Amino acid sequence: MNRSPMKKKIFIIHGFGQRNGIGWEAGGDLDTVSSSVFYTAWARKEIEKAKGSPAVRGEDYDYDFVNYSEGLSHLVVHSGCDIYIPDFPIDALSPRLELMYIPDPSAVGLISDFNSKLFALKILIGRNALLVDDRLKKLFNSGFKQKTKVLEHSERDAIATAVACADIVTYCVEMSAALSAKPDAAATAYLNDVLSNIAGDALRSAKDYIIQNMGGFVKDEQMDELENPRDILKIEESNTRDFSAKGRVNYTDDFMIVSVESVAYAARNTVEAGALAYTKTNAERIQAASAEIVQAVASLFKNVKNVSDVFLASSASNALAPLAEKISLAASSAMDAALRAKNPAPAAASADGDKITALLMEQSSGRTVAGVKISLKRLLGAGVFRGLDGKQLGSGASADIVTGSDGSAAIVYVPGAPGEEYQISATYDDVKYLMIPEEIISAADSGAVEEALDDEDDDSRIDRAMSVSLQLLEKQFRFLAENDVTVESVTDHHPYTPAVHELIARLQKEGLVKEFNVRAAPRGQEEPVEKQVCGANIVFFERLSSSAAKTEGLSQLNVMARMQDLHIKMMPLAISLSKLIGSKFSKIEMALKLSELTDKKSLENIMASTGWDKVVADYERRLALVLPRAEANVMRMTFEREAKGLSAVLGKIFPSLNKKNIIEIFAALSAFCDPRKGEPQINVASAIGYIAGVKKMKTDYFFYCYGSNILTQRKMANSDERINLSTLSQWLGTKADGGHSGASTCKPVSNPSFPRKRLSNVKEWNFPEYLYYLAGKISESAGFPFKKLEPVNFDFSPVIRQSLERLDPTLVELVVKSGWMRKKIMFAKMPKPDYDSRDSNPSLVQVITYLRMKYRFDYLFLVQGAMSKIILANVGDASAAIDLVPVAKALGWQEDSGDPRFAAANPRRNKKISREWRFAKEERFFDLAAFLSGFVEQGLSDPSQKNKWKIHSLLSPPAVFVPKELDPFAKKFLRGAVFETRLIPADKKSKPLTVAFIEEPFVKGSRAPVMPLCIGLLRRSMHLGLYKYIVYMRYGAFYLINTGDDARSFDLSRIAKNLDANYSGFSPIFASVDRKTAVMPTGYEKMTRDNQSVFITKLLEKLFGPAGYKTDKIEKKGA
Repeated sequence: MNRSPMKKKIFIIHGFGQRNGIGWEAGGDLDTVSSSVFYTAWARKEIEKAKGSPAVRGEDYDYDFVNYSEGLSHLVVHSGCDIYIPDFPIDALSPRLELMYIPDPSAVGLISDFNSKLFALKILIGRNALLVDDRLKKLFNSGFKQKTKVLEHSERDAIATAVACADIVTYCVEMSAALSAKPDAAATAYLNDVLSNIAGDALRSAKDYIIQNMGGFVKDEQMDELENPRDILKIEESNTRDFSAKGRVNYTDDFMIVSVESVAYAARNTVEAGALAYTKTNAERIQAASAEIVQAVASLFKNVKNVSDVFLASSASNALAPLAEKISLAASSAMDAALRAKNPAPAAASADGDKITALLMEQSSGRTVAGVKISLKRLLGAGVFRGLDGKQLGSGASADIVTGSDGSAAIVYVPGAPGEEYQISATYDDVKYLMIPEEIISAADSGAVEEALDDEDDDSRIDRAMSVSLQLLEKQFRFLAENDVTVESVTDHHPYTPAVHELIARLQKEGLVKEFNVRAAPRGQEEPVEKQVCGANIVFFERLSSSAAKTEGLSQLNVMARMQDLHIKMMPLAISLSKLIGSKFSKIEMALKLSELTDKKSLENIMASTGWDKVVADYERRLALVLPRAEANVMRMTFEREAKGLSAVLGKIFPSLNKKNIIEIFAALSAFCDPRKGEPQINVASAIGYIAGVKKMKTDYFFYCYGSNILTQRKMANSDERINLSTLSQWLGTKADGGHSGASTCKPVSNPSFPRKRLSNVKEWNFPEYLYYLAGKISESAGFPFKKLEPVNFDFSPVIRQSLERLDPTLVELVVKSGWMRKKIMFAKMPKPDYDSRDSNPSLVQVITYLRMKYRFDYLFLVQGAMSKIILANVGDASAAIDLVPVAKALGWQEDSGDPRFAAANPRRNKKISREWRFAKEERFFDLAAFLSGFVEQGLSDPSQKNKWKIHSLLSPPAVFVPKELDPFAKKFLRGAVFETRLIPADKKSKPLTVAFIEEPFVKGSRAPVMPLCIGLLRRSMHLGLYKYIVYMRYGAFYLINTGDDARSFDLSRIAKNLDANYSGFSPIFASVDRKTAVMPTGYEKMTRDNQSVFITKLLEKLFGPAGYKTDKIEKKGA
């Protein structure tokens, strides 16, 4: 091979990384690091031989980073250099694109300006990294890492603020580089003043004030007052965005993110105050808070302008004064943009329809993409599409437009009627869709939208997506060549798409790629592991196999990299090096040190000789503190193919013989770890090491979920070939996803059939529903019927167990019947979270695990704090006899939905549930559960249910333990709390009804526990199910409960009126009468030891006498 060693060589490392203080460490593995190790060893020897002196990093060779679907355009910084790209899936070389809806077309130019300036800043700071102040590197890293958050906004003034922020940092970088070359005391002091304002106490003070003015309860209060679902949905979506903005401002210390989020928040809310269904008072409150926010942002930039003007006044002749003037002007621009958000200019209106503008850009770099066709389709509504010239486009219901030089494309939609509510989809690849308007549509329309989106042929989708990907990939290589960047080598070992391989091979013939070597089979095919190689093996063979740079130590690393990457053998040193990468240690430093390996011993001692063993030990210490969080959300998906014939018979006798028909998948939700506190992230390798290694949990496959955005899959047994994870990834995500048969990654949210409305934001509370969705897709792909989803049981930590034990006193058991079938529903109240200690707050999965270990029931209805939602989960009914979706709608409102086995209700949107219930304490949880049971029964009797259900009884489960402090109460309670009698109808046409009258005792120095626990104590010792009704006399109220009268001889809400004429409850099976308002039988206002029988008789006759019932003999029962 003819290789010129005198051109500077740039070795690409897969993942993110830091070079000269620019960038951040994330991703990567031993294979990609080893590839750069081998390149480095080879290059040093070749360069030294050519120039007669040792190779120098920075002059003769260096490193850079490329991540999955990031694209290659940022490598333009290496003009005049040779680029080597090893161990990188060629299908992921093309950049991932983002299609944005821009409500205000005048913002397109600003977005393009921001992207180009940020890209230019990256090139500038990269070339001057060794000269620039570390504070500016930190500012750049933070801003560039979060640039996608900026691009989520289309508010003109927010983007203008972002442009000004990019300018300020750019001029500061230029000044810092100039000061390194030629120091100047006055200019240095000035630069320090600027940085202290945008990254010091001034920013923190502004942040605190901004956060105080964000959020509040105005929107919640307004939604409570509204009736129209669409009005509520729009304000709810606005409220969600508010919380997102507030969280981002609170979490970051980056002045650009603080400024942009704040200005966008204010601009959006100011416009919405007049556009959404707010009362005049609420609109004014929102506008006032927004004005305070932008004033705080403006003051931040005013300080920058003031220090700039002071410097200019005293140092007008300073060589760096022009840069100070530019900083001053940029600060003025930011200040003006912020203040304009107090009264943002409306987008230009079109008399002929609604102008729709979309912008297509590279997700990572932000560079706009020209020349790509955008397809629009009307999903809801009856309007037509027209061009900007007024002519109808396409069929009227669909149209195609092409992005211009600025990446934008515009069209006009003419609604079918004034005020028409419409929904439009836009796509550039038939795989990822943008919804216009972006507000979530109502559940009533979602079915029509999903059907309209799903009418494309899969093959045509693949063809179009691949066509766009190939187009972009070719542009990337040509862009690099135009800027004198030579792609010297592309090598890889991952399965590939033939069309991508053919493109790069063609580019190789043109000279745009010098060497191209992929040692892998096409996607969907798999070579036996003994024939597979890793990326480092290819580089080693090409560069070192016949080079004088080859050493025994490097040869051993080559073997180790293959064993690790292909999961052939677990090698302790390989695991240690992988942990070093996981600790976010510098991958460049690793490559440099490992490239110096000589013999086998130098490799074996590398951890100790470099001090890396101490780095890994510290990482493991910190990781050990957070790894228990991995337990919080782990569930098992079980798939079972039905055995037939003799296999079925033998499988029942010897279950181990049926194992081949059963697949188990552990799915874990990635836990949050706070890097600001020095907490390491739990990656998939760490999670597997903890769950499968430390906790000894066995499974066939392991899925690690980063929300619904990324799903990483690993095969846990090398011999298991039942699922090809690369093929499955393409089924769960898109054809752009994949990897190896035993290790793969995909983006489920990008799948066209993904239920975005329900699951675009997967958290702990809806994780089971997400897994039900995945299970359905896996079953379709693998051909194994889905059997069940259940928690993986771990031992609880003491703090988690202590929190979970707070569930027991609140439990309420609802038994429902449909013919001969009975199902138990357990109402529980989620323990109040401890905001100071994240590790003491149980997850939904842990709640299910804990309750299933202690109680027998079929369904869990978990009430979240302040009634924010009610989680409905099937936890034990294999027959799935109850569809939970209509129950969720009855508890909440029509927009609630989910899976038949898992759903969530928003009771705050239910107009029949008063606001007061949100603040009900534990003492009233039994009342709340009884109240909600009426809505449950409504959902259970919905026409969509397979079976018609009716509530049979309302009680609490038997208490599983009695806290020591309750011993005195429990003993007295169980000795003589229950009095038994019968209610006999005067006409004697009906059967007598057994009734238990329960008196709650007074114990000096001990207050009675909450109602559910009291009933639980009794049920622990007596069979309360023998009674049809219970009348429970507590210190504050009388409770009337139907505990088994299916005929519902009494409507207990009407019966309660006999004690309190103003009683307003409506449940036929439960009533609670305040003793202060109850009108007792004359002369029997209080029960004493001497009048017990008479008191009970008089009370029961007052209650049930008007219904024609008399009381039988009163008998006292002991538990």
